[in-house]
Amino acid sequence: NIFIENGLASNPLTPYRHSVYRPMLYVDINDVCVAFESFVKKILNNEIKKGNNSLDHIVNVLHSEPVTILELAEIVRNAIIKISDGKLKPEIRIVDKGIPALFRESEKTLIKVDVGKASKLLGLNKLVSPKESIERIICSKLSEV
Repeated sequence: NIFIENGLASNPLTPYRHSVYRPMLYVDINDVCVAFESFVKKILNNEIKKGNNSLDHIVNVLHSEPVTILELAEIVRNAIIKISDGKLKPEIRIVDKGIPALFRESEKTLIKVDVGKASKLLGLNKLVSPKESIERIICSKLSEV
């Protein structure tokens, strides 16, 4: 949200050098709402049985590809340029606080998430990508102006 707010105000997007490659799992709130609604409907319709294991009904509801802080900044910058028809072109300015890098670029590939249960149990066949989500947020914020 800070990247979006800064970019829409024509301020630079400022990730910190020591964490630019920090991998994150991206979750769109709409996916969470749809998952919750689907789960509740299945409970009310007796389609889900109570299990003996508390882990039986844990479901990963997130975009399956991790994204780094730097990639997130790039997604925000590109979305702002696209949606503003090039009127806004925020720069990415990496801030160096002299802290050693905490993550390597390759660490993103170490994260593996299975979202198959979200599809099988809840019918969520396509979870929203960071790009789709951020573009929707930026469109919404630009329409408020």
